Order: sequence, then structure tokens, then C-alpha cells
Amino acid sequence: MSSRRTCAVCAAAAVLCAGAAQHAPAQSAPQPTVGDLTKRKVEVHKDTAANGNSTRAMENYRRFLELQNTDPKLRAEAMRRLGDLNLDAGEMERMEKELTAVDQQGGAAITLYSTLLKAYPNYPRNDQVLYQLSRAYETTGQPDAALATLDRIVQSYPQSPQLDEV
Repeated sequence: MSSRRTCAVCAAAAVLCAGAAQHAPAQSAPQPTVGDLTKRKVEVHKDTAANGNSTRAMENYRRFLELQNTDPKLRAEAMRRLGDLNLDAGEMERMEKELTAVDQQGGAAITLYSTLLKAYPNYPRNDQVLYQLSRAYETTGQPDAALATLDRIVQSYPQSPQLDEV
């Protein structure tokens, strides 16, 4: 399901719940459910662009990681996604400026991926984390570390979907 369609379903659910709250009698009537959405027509505007902003997403992930007592699986996923966003931002910045020096975003990605690997050694997507870590090493001018990380994937994750590319 596309993100636009998912957003439309979420918006429809919010409208359904808000409408039901406004028109609900004072006595205890049955509350609407998600199943009630099948009875409603949802209008999807396909020409409306999704508002995506990687800088805002990065800030949201940073704020989430600052929270205490969050689910370890969600923290691991947030760290991985923030690392991905940092790596992508660093690559874009480097391409825009045509620099060959170490970029700060790539360095931030390396820190996040390394922390993730140490803090969550059993995270189910560590093969992907290692692959991204090797990319970050490459983009920051550390080819030996990148190759060592690729070797680690081959040794530790022989069934990884990234193995062909590694």
C-alpha cells in the first residue's frame, strides 16, 4: 500500500472518529471501529505531493533517541534510519560541493552504525547496518575499513540479501 493511500486511510479514520465523537449521544452507544471505514467513501488526491523532508526526519529521529525508556527494537530501527539519512545527506553534500575530504554526515553515520552494532548485537538487520557502514567508510575516504566491513558481512551473514552486491 502506498504511503499516500495509507495517509488517506489514516485521515479517513480520524474523520470517522471525530465525526462519531461530535454526533455521539450522551448514552453509551457502540463506538465506531476501523471496520466501519469500509462503509465510507474515501477520496484520494493522487496529484498531491507527499511532504518529505529528510532534515525534519533526521531531527525527529534524534529527538526520539533522546527519549528514555523507549522500546529497544524501535531505538535500533531509529538509529539505523538516522544513520541512513546521515549517509545519504553526506553523499549529497559531497556531490554538491565536489569535495574529496571526509564529510561530517558520513562521520555521523559511522558513529551511529557503530553504536547500533555494539548496543544491539542481535538486531535482525545488522547485515544491512554493516553494508551501510561500509558505504559510510567508503564515502569518508576509508577504503580499508570499508573492505574489512564487507568481509565481516560475508563471514557473519552468509545468507544476507546484500551478499551478491558485497
